[in-house]
Amino acid sequence: MNKLQIIKRKDHETYFLDITDIGKKSRSQRRKLFSDRLMSIHPRFNEHMVFDVQICALHLKKWALITVMDESVLDEYRFLYPNTSFVTATTLAIHGKGFILNGLKKYNDEIIGYLAEKDEPVSIPETEEYGSSKIASLEKLTLIKNHKSIVFRNTRKIKAFLIFFSSIILILMALLIFQAIRSQEIRNKTITVVAPQITKSIVPSVFDILKDVSNSIVVSGAIIDKFNYDESAVNPVEISVSRSEPVTVSSNIDQIEYLKCNAVSGVEFVENKPRYTVDISVTLAKNTFCATQKLENKFDYLEIQKKLRAMNTGTNISVLLETITSSDDKANIITMNIDEQDFLKMLMNMKSSFEPDIRLTKLSIIINKENHIVNIKYSFARNVSKMVSDLKETNVSKYSIIERAFGYQPSRISKKKQDLPVKPDVIPPGYDKIGTIALGDNKFLVYYKNSEGKILTYDK
Repeated sequence: MNKLQIIKRKDHETYFLDITDIGKKSRSQRRKLFSDRLMSIHPRFNEHMVFDVQICALHLKKWALITVMDESVLDEYRFLYPNTSFVTATTLAIHGKGFILNGLKKYNDEIIGYLAEKDEPVSIPETEEYGSSKIASLEKLTLIKNHKSIVFRNTRKIKAFLIFFSSIILILMALLIFQAIRSQEIRNKTITVVAPQITKSIVPSVFDILKDVSNSIVVSGAIIDKFNYDESAVNPVEISVSRSEPVTVSSNIDQIEYLKCNAVSGVEFVENKPRYTVDISVTLAKNTFCATQKLENKFDYLEIQKKLRAMNTGTNISVLLETITSSDDKANIITMNIDEQDFLKMLMNMKSSFEPDIRLTKLSIIINKENHIVNIKYSFARNVSKMVSDLKETNVSKYSIIERAFGYQPSRISKKKQDLPVKPDVIPPGYDKIGTIALGDNKFLVYYKNSEGKILTYDK
């Protein structure tokens, strides 16, 4: 049995609401009613606050005892007190003996009890407004811990276990059905030959994979928080997803003929909505993969990037930050921060600039909606076989499903260009100039490198 820890009054607020006359309502209707009421009586109630409700009967009246906390403070309690359940002095008192008869009592910095003249329960912080003489005369409240008083029960682990258990049941049922069908085929002395359902002649480019996965995500009613692609990995695609159930997302991804959802992990619930990671494999024969050749010289990367920069200039895309670093396998990785309104145009510029000579072997997309910035990290190699992706469209509207999958609507991205941060003119200490590339129209890109191999670029 878990230990019990009392939440300090400074870390929570307590309210009693008379619900004697509200009638029968569903759990969701009650939550909505309490949330609306808290918006009017709690001075700081917002989407970052959580509340717990306990229903109790006192003097023929029905009361809702509501405990309100900042979600981040509750997370701190759970971190500081693992394997512990939480209670408040008020929930312990109301579930104890003689709550109505004992009147008002004092517990540390709280005044808790039943106010007979108003026929209502009371739980307030100790304040001068109540009167120092009255406070001094109050008896000390003795609390007995009990598990009826627990607030903010942690249901995440239970929900995750239920999802996992349900998945196991479904898999077992599928295996039993398959075994029954197979046994019937053997009895009938029939042999079924199943041909591989591969409709693509080559492994599609990461842009096509991103488009197909995005379509499945939108159909599922989910949102991608992070997209990661590594062509050399066992599961080349890894996405962080929220808002929709894992079973729905994985089944819709499996509808794509060349992709398979292999695992769902890290399931957690935020505001009763799931958030988790999905690992996806490409189910194509190995001989269908494009032949590629690594670029060993960092200046080769700079030359290839030059074409992309020229296209970005033509489409008015501002790159807030661009760096080139070397990973452990000697492959160079390019990182760019761009404004969210340029997200889709940048992907289309990359597709147009690189294909068919260059193939992206790694791509990571992370959205920072608070700062309206998209972080794109990628690495590429020469496409020796000169194979091109099956999808030839480069029209932005054809790929608008990608924006929707990341939670954007084109009309909602209203951040203006003049709001973009200005690139600093001062080169950080420790960087030396290593080269300059002429872009035309009296514009140049100047490259600086530090002792760790990190490269910065600045427009001149």
